[in-house]
Amino acid sequence: MNPKAKWRYFDRHRKRDLLFLTPLILLLCILSCRHTPLVSKEPPPPSAKKIFIHPKDKPVVCPTEVIFDLSKEQVFSPWDTGFMGYSDLSIMLLKSGFWVSSNSRSLLELLEEISEDTIIVFGVAKGHSVFTEEELSGLEAYVRNGGSLLILGEHDNMFGSSDFQNPLMERFGLRFDPVAVVSQQNKDQASKMDFFWPWFSSGPWHISDIRFFLPGVIATADPDDILAMTDETTLPGHAVLAILQEVGKGRVVACADAEFLWNGNDVMGLKVGNNMEFIRRIFLWLAQKEIPKRHVFDPPPVHSSRVRGRVLFDLQDCAREPDHSGGGLYQLARAFETQGYEVFSVHEPLPDYGGFSLVIIPWPLSQGPAILKEKGRLLFDSARRVLLLGEAHSSFQAIIQHDVSVLEGTPFLNFQDPSPPLNGIAEAFNIMFQPYTVMEGEENFLLRYSRLGTFVFQILKTPKPSP
Repeated sequence: MNPKAKWRYFDRHRKRDLLFLTPLILLLCILSCRHTPLVSKEPPPPSAKKIFIHPKDKPVVCPTEVIFDLSKEQVFSPWDTGFMGYSDLSIMLLKSGFWVSSNSRSLLELLEEISEDTIIVFGVAKGHSVFTEEELSGLEAYVRNGGSLLILGEHDNMFGSSDFQNPLMERFGLRFDPVAVVSQQNKDQASKMDFFWPWFSSGPWHISDIRFFLPGVIATADPDDILAMTDETTLPGHAVLAILQEVGKGRVVACADAEFLWNGNDVMGLKVGNNMEFIRRIFLWLAQKEIPKRHVFDPPPVHSSRVRGRVLFDLQDCAREPDHSGGGLYQLARAFETQGYEVFSVHEPLPDYGGFSLVIIPWPLSQGPAILKEKGRLLFDSARRVLLLGEAHSSFQAIIQHDVSVLEGTPFLNFQDPSPPLNGIAEAFNIMFQPYTVMEGEENFLLRYSRLGTFVFQILKTPKPSP
């Protein structure tokens, strides 16, 4: 056989062999994937608790759920870990036994699905947000039937907050007045912080050293509603900053500041004075209602005939858990179990993740950068698959700094938003979560409604009243 004929023979038979071997190799790969146990033969770590998927005849008694409404494009988020976020508040609520979730659907859809054993939080929204009459009627009925509301306002109708909140407030005989409360003391340039951030107390609850940042004023016809007010040293004096009401079977609290709940720092936000204790007491009061606790009934899960692997929810200081709250991941956990996976959760560090087919991390709200970087390296080295779940990040640091540039030199401006904690893990995989919130529309409402800088300048120029 000449060389050319020999090569043609080999080439023809090689093609035939490849055509035969290729599907065989693919079949062997599929079979090996299906039958190679993805679950380790070693038992899971003792700290990893198996998630119990509740059968239909064993209802779940649900704790009170705190729902931060974002359907009106509110600017401060419970998942935001930046300076202006509410993530520390979420951590406090979770540790106090509440469920925490957020809502971005229409309010009417939300009200159809939730029970009255919930607390809805309405914060500052973008300037053109409005409640419809149907939503206002639905919210009023929700409260009268046992629901709870926490309404957070702001000074001077900032971002149109009073225009947005007052139609709801007026359903309960309340109103946010478009003014700001400042201290008449320490007005000199060296004490701006004390001037703009008045201290006050809650007489009914005997809590002192509460500090709001440039709060507004609440108008109420009933002095018995007053939860906290300033004294004569502020302008205006004896300003009502917080009220509480019992309406039908439900409860309402309104606060004239949304920024005292910021993560902030040691001079502004949730960690200052007794701000944490004050808001904790508010949520406990809103939850203490004489109404039945909500129960959840699930159909019995259909289990796969074999164990395909283990799924782990790593929940150390995380935003969402596999629970039945509106923002919970219970249905995701249930879906894995019905597909034949054992589902576990853990709230503390593990030495490695090799015993799990998939590790899910739903947006840590805290933890130090060094700890998270070490966890990222550990996941990269030992985990088979990792699912990182991000959240919106709604700090508007640059715009607010621009508006209050007249305050330059105060501690308020001396901060930098840290990178979201999840990035400490994500960078091991060359992933970066950006600190932004995606909103529908092109209008820059914050710039259009930014009147804070002008107001601050006018206050600084206002002469101190004569005694």
